Amino acid sequence: MVGIVFGAFTAGIGNLYVTESKEKSEFIFRCLNLLNFWVYGACGICFFYLVNPFIKLWVGEDYLFPIAVVAVIVANFLTDGLQNAVISYKDACGLFWEGKFRPIASALLNIVFSLILVRFLGITGVILGTIASRFLTTWWFDALLVHKRAFNKSPAGYYFRYLRYLAIVVATALLVYPVANLIDATNLILWAAKGFVCFLIPNVTFLTIFRNTEEFRYILMIVKDLLTHFFKR
Repeated sequence: MVGIVFGAFTAGIGNLYVTESKEKSEFIFRCLNLLNFWVYGACGICFFYLVNPFIKLWVGEDYLFPIAVVAVIVANFLTDGLQNAVISYKDACGLFWEGKFRPIASALLNIVFSLILVRFLGITGVILGTIASRFLTTWWFDALLVHKRAFNKSPAGYYFRYLRYLAIVVATALLVYPVANLIDATNLILWAAKGFVCFLIPNVTFLTIFRNTEEFRYILMIVKDLLTHFFKR
């Protein structure tokens, strides 16, 4: 569902790429990247702390995931979601031919890693194989392609921001743990309370970290304009 929302930006990105300067296009890319991180980071943390309590309420303890499986599912969700801005720009800018072999390489690595790791780690190994193949192909190559062809600049800044975003999500998840752990979700009301805490803390943390950045101020301005337009209708 989150991916569908970000996929809707592709047409607008293509128009921006044609009509605006490369500097403006790259700035909007950074804004989308921040928004992407914010949404996927908050959702990933909520999923990590809420999925097993929900399953326990729904069908019982026998169907709970091991915590390692939950962790790799969230890691896969997060690392896949953080690629949205790059993929949207690659598609919108028509950068298909240069990366024609990348999906093949990614798929082959995914199969090889998954077949090897599943023997030792089970389903955790399969998901780790997907994450590993993504980092060895899609993560670095698509970003390189977009930055070199669409922005005429090095992707080093993007790599740094990506790893910084991942570190912030992990640190925030650790920050949430002691508070979320105090709430034993034995019913839906307590589960909802746990969900509120898991949603509030990441968003407050992200706001504290990014509120003074140029990208956040631009996103906030767009949101205010949209709300103003909506309520004037």
